[in-house]
Amino acid sequence: MSGADLSPSPLMDVPGMVAPDARGEEATWFEHCRQRRLTFHRCGSCSAVLFPPRGACPACGGTDLRWEDSAGHGRVYSYTVQRRRVRPEMPESSVVALIDVDEGFRIMTRLVCEPDQAAIGMQVAVAFTDAGGAVVPVFIPG
Repeated sequence: MSGADLSPSPLMDVPGMVAPDARGEEATWFEHCRQRRLTFHRCGSCSAVLFPPRGACPACGGTDLRWEDSAGHGRVYSYTVQRRRVRPEMPESSVVALIDVDEGFRIMTRLVCEPDQAAIGMQVAVAFTDAGGAVVPVFIPG
């Protein structure tokens, strides 16, 4: 080993995030997030990409599912601006987006930018934030 710092990257401060209720296959996925890894399943039988995690491949019914790491890059497929403060700690406006991740899956997440900066097709990269004690992915421009 070269002595490189292998500690997880710092968490972004994203106000208003709520702890998820992780169960089943999701529990492993959230543990990967805690390690600052954005992961997905790939079917060992037909090579289909699966997200969110599940117990069987919807394409072939196979159960030989393998975790793979995403590089964390993608593009905004669609987004909406929430202009209502649901909880006091939330910002006045926030962007919720569907991200097409380069490895072939789509994830719904917070897009951390000003609402007028969000755009369909915009290149984004994953970052991680604390959500009530759980670590979850968010995406930022880039």
